[in-house]
Amino acid sequence: PQGRHDLPGPSGLSHAGAAHVQGPGHQHLVFCEHAVMAFGTKNEAAIGKAGFVHPKDKREGDMASPAMAHRLVLILYRSGRMFLPPSVPAQPILPHMAFGDEPQAFTPSYNKFVSKYSRWGGDRLWRKDGLYDFVAVMERDLQARKGEGSALFLHVKLGPHTAGCLATTRPILRRFASGFAVLRRKIPDRS
Repeated sequence: PQGRHDLPGPSGLSHAGAAHVQGPGHQHLVFCEHAVMAFGTKNEAAIGKAGFVHPKDKREGDMASPAMAHRLVLILYRSGRMFLPPSVPAQPILPHMAFGDEPQAFTPSYNKFVSKYSRWGGDRLWRKDGLYDFVAVMERDLQARKGEGSALFLHVKLGPHTAGCLATTRPILRRFASGFAVLRRKIPDRS
């Protein structure tokens, strides 16, 4: 298929160069080079400038996106800029929020939420450009060790490439997030 590339892994075996973001039920986003398959259609997307890399070969600063299945653990949004249905379990981004991304020194904040005022700094989530108006934190972000790449989010697409994250348009992100809405059932009155 178009957009598929076979990449050698650390063991010398090939695997498909694509990233899957698992959603609720059968809802998934499948990222290829410059497109994402979502809801039965091909849509605009951006991946790392260096393309896809085997997850075990991912390194901090390599500008590559890991080709793997991602599971979301948290959705964050910028209130007043990204509107999600109220039943979506998401947290607002606050002005002081950042995500630790400095593996060089001793940083207990690596791949953890920190304050932008922390002495270790981090990737600031409250931005003027709208890149992080929607941020989906993936399970890999919280499990990667120092040097294996940090802050690999699903976020708003602004340019043709990212620094390693997966990105797509606001309408696709909003629709995908809506799938996480808490279902409210009416309990029948048995009186």
